[in-house]
Formats: sequence, C-alpha cells, structure tokens
Amino acid sequence: MMKKIPFILLLAVIFTMSCKKETTSKYDDVIQNITDNIIVATYSDLDNNAGDLVSTTTLLKNDPSNAAKLTSAKAAWVAARVAWEASEGFLFGPVSDLDIDPNIDTWPLDSAGISTILSGTESINKEYIDKLTGDAGTGLKGFHAIEYILWGMDGNRTAGSFSARELAYLVACAESLKDQTAQLKDAWVGSGNYANTVKKHNNGIFNSESAVLVELAEGIRGISGEVWNSKIKNTIDGYYSDGAEGGIREEESRFSNNTKADFEHNIISVKNIYLGIYKTSGNGNGLSSIVSKIDSNLDNTIITQIEEAIVAIQIIGGATTTTYSQALHSDFSSIEAAQTKVKTLETTLRTKLVPLINNL
Repeated sequence: MMKKIPFILLLAVIFTMSCKKETTSKYDDVIQNITDNIIVATYSDLDNNAGDLVSTTTLLKNDPSNAAKLTSAKAAWVAARVAWEASEGFLFGPVSDLDIDPNIDTWPLDSAGISTILSGTESINKEYIDKLTGDAGTGLKGFHAIEYILWGMDGNRTAGSFSARELAYLVACAESLKDQTAQLKDAWVGSGNYANTVKKHNNGIFNSESAVLVELAEGIRGISGEVWNSKIKNTIDGYYSDGAEGGIREEESRFSNNTKADFEHNIISVKNIYLGIYKTSGNGNGLSSIVSKIDSNLDNTIITQIEEAIVAIQIIGGATTTTYSQALHSDFSSIEAAQTKVKTLETTLRTKLVPLINNL
C-alpha cells in the first residue's frame, strides 16, 4: 500500500518546486559569459592600457627628445583606443551613468581651445583637466586631446618639438583619462559591482534576464547605427559639402590615422557580444547561441554581415594600409561601400535580432 505524504510536507515540496521554477534561468550562461568574459574583460584591458598611456607619456615628458619614447606613447594610445572602441557595443550602465563617454571621447576636438590653454599661464595638471566639463570642456580632453598633442595637427609630430606646456597637458589628459577608466572598472567589478546587477537581473535596473538580453541586443544595434549613420556619414556629408578636406575635418581619429581601426573595433564589439568571445576570453555563449536555436538562417546572416562589415572597413581606400584620409581623396566610393555594409548589418539587428530577443 502506498504511503500518504503528510499535507504540510506536500505543501513544502510544492513550494520548493515552485521556487525553483521561478528562479530557473534559460540564459544565465549567456549573460554570465558576456558580463565576465566580454564586458569586464574589455574594461580591464582598457584600464590597464590607460595606465600604460600614463606611464609612457610621463616618460616622454621627462625625455621629450627621445623618438623611441614618443613611439611608445603613440603605441600606448593606440592600444587604449582599441580597448575603448571594442567596448562601444555595450555603452550602458556606468559608462553612461557616470558620463565616462563624453569625458574621454568627445569629438570634434576643440583644437582652438587647447591652443588658448597652451598659450596661457594657468598651471596644467590633472585637477585642471578634470574640471573641464560640459559641452565647452569635454572637447578639450580625453583620447583626442592626447592624440592631437602626440601626432600634431598634420599627423607628423616628431620628438623634440613639444613645449613644456604641451607635455604637461599631455600627461594631465592621460592621468584624467586613466581616472575615468578606473572609475568604470570599479563600477563594474569593484565598489559598484554592476556586473552582479547584470548577472542577477532581479533588481530595479534589470528585473529579468530578458531585460538584460534586450539591452545587449540594443547595444550592438546602437553602435552599428552610430558607425554608419554618424561616424561615416559625417565624413560623407563633409565631403559632399566641401570636398575631401571637408570629409577629413569630420573624421574622428584623423591625427593618428586610426579612424579605420576605430570603426573596425566598433564592429568587433558587435561580434564579441554576438559570438560570446573576446580575444582569448569567453566560452562562445553569446547572443548567437540563443538565435541559432530559434532561427539558424538569421544567425548565419548576422555572422556573415558582421564579417562583411569588418572587411569592408578594413579595405576602405582599396587596401588595409590606406588611411581613411587618403580614401577621402582617392577612393571615396569604398567609404560609401563600407557604410552600406554596416547599414545592412544595423538593419538586420534592428528589424530581426531585437524583435527576436524581445519575444523570448
């Protein structure tokens, strides 16, 4: 004869099973991988590389005629830039809440304002740079102020050509940028622990795993849209209004000729989130692992369009070695072709991916 289960015990079993069902997550592996191995890993690289930028610019300041130290400072800027551009597929949370983005990556640069500061007498240090805020201030600091001083207006700056105030400005901007990247990293894995907020997704910011996944999908759609409809479009509009030089004036990293790399790593940030891999980090649990189980054709389409966009950017100007500025003079159609590839990707993400994720 079958034993009867006491009523109270039966209630306890039902309650336990109910709780387990409510807390079971279908996509925790995706959210945790993207948070820890993509987002946090990228921000950690950004902060480390920003530290190298401070070190190398300080060494240059102490020995400004040393060509090797100028080369090292330029390389450190490029490395920090790579990590930053590879983070633009997830511009949500602390990077937005703490105004990190405008304080390190405002464009266009106010070169005239920088010249005014350099010709003045006020002491230039990190505290001075930190106080440059708002629309009138952020264009005087960050990545592009550092780039401008390291490479010069025409991109041909040489060692031994820096004034003492330029060197002070350079190091102060690098220190201020490093402070911003440290704040961003701390907000995710330090005192702010925003990473836990994302992974737990049971709070006022993200009340479900679906809300997190939608944020991630919107993030990669957003940067794709910014690349084709802002970063590239601004140079195209400038070209049509004032020729190649008009396009160059709208080009973001023109002093260092890093513009193509900027765009490429923006789309690589899309790839990283979608495939769940960042360099040697990540286990492949990205948005693709969700989409592939629902619509394998869409998954293949997105992967193909990401790669096509990256390649189109790389060969702007007809070759990987051709700069964006050169392409504006010699192969303008390749810029429009790259814009079309990125626009196609953004359209797919907006009309196919985001709705699919919204309906999970």
